[in-house]
Amino acid sequence: MNTDYLYYYFAPLVSFWYLIIYGTMAIGSQYNERTPVLIVKVLFSMVVVTWVMNQQWLLEMTFEFLERFCNIHWSAREWAFRVNLDLWIVYSGVFTALAVIKVREFRLTDHPRWPLAVRVAAGISAVVLLWFFAFELSQPDKFAYNLWHPYISILPVGAFVVLRNANVILRSGSSRVFAFIGTCSLETFIIQYHLWLAGDTKG
Repeated sequence: MNTDYLYYYFAPLVSFWYLIIYGTMAIGSQYNERTPVLIVKVLFSMVVVTWVMNQQWLLEMTFEFLERFCNIHWSAREWAFRVNLDLWIVYSGVFTALAVIKVREFRLTDHPRWPLAVRVAAGISAVVLLWFFAFELSQPDKFAYNLWHPYISILPVGAFVVLRNANVILRSGSSRVFAFIGTCSLETFIIQYHLWLAGDTKG
């Protein structure tokens, strides 16, 4: 459609992170049951990906190869921006999954102080969400917020997850509309560029 493929950056971004996490878990997979080894592997992956995404020359070389041999015309600068914007949220998801596994493994939910811990976590999460919305609204523009996003995006996501699981009522409630949209979120993300946005995604 004579548009820049990076307008649809979400599709290759999802594939990129899938391959990174798959590779991280596949390398030395026989040691994944050992928590310290798994943590070191994930931290090492974080360091390598962060380093690569901050090497402009390496990205330029990669995208030059893609253009020459695959006829893919991407902006290395735009790709680096998109990846760096959510650079650590994926890894926080990995650590959250590991934490859930360990909570179940050690049966921490059976501990007498678990309900207190849940209430404290829910209270902190509510405060964090309120702070986040206030912080976000206090930023002069989107570009000022973008500088903070990689470092604080885990806060609202983590707070929402804690609040969603804080009690039976919140856990059992759901929206059929949002559940349906969730099943086709990639498609709705891509189609927005043809339905709702104009002026090369700036309108």
